[in-house]
Amino acid sequence: MKSVSYTCANMFMRLCVYVFMCLCVYVFIVINNVDTFK
Repeated sequence: MKSVSYTCANMFMRLCVYVFMCLCVYVFIVINNVDTFK
C-alpha cells in the first residue's frame, strides 16, 4: 500500500511540474503577444 501511494504521489508531482511548465510557456507567449500588439 505504501508503494502504491508513493507511485500516485510521484505521478501527481510529475503532473504538477508538467502543468507548471505549460503555464510558464503560455504566460511567456502571452507577454510576447502583448509586446507585439503594443
